[in-house]
Amino acid sequence: MTYVTETSDASGESREQDWPEECYAAEPNDIITELLAAKIDHVISVPDYVQISLHKKLKETDGLKSVFCATEDEAIAVAVGLHISGHRSVVVIQNQGLFAAVNAIRAAGLDAEMPVFMLVGEFVSI
Repeated sequence: MTYVTETSDASGESREQDWPEECYAAEPNDIITELLAAKIDHVISVPDYVQISLHKKLKETDGLKSVFCATEDEAIAVAVGLHISGHRSVVVIQNQGLFAAVNAIRAAGLDAEMPVFMLVGEFVSI
């Protein structure tokens, strides 16, 4: 299957471009299946519209508790706290959020030597 998007080339002219299905994110059901298989019990995120399909499915899923944070730094701190208390969590953030969280990731991973499992990307289901 191919999706058609409109792009603009260097001259500013609009043109259509085919993008293969592999360029798009995994389906929310597939992500949830894998998280449950990994025994993840908390999904921590900074909610955004590009993740809305995943968040909708998470609300319907038993065994995964969603924790929404205001910033990526906060999400990393919550993940560390959950790890200390014996939970298995994943931090779900957008690509840009990774850059916003670099200092918290460094502090958690290097200074505190805490594992932080992250799912970074854009999870739009078309």
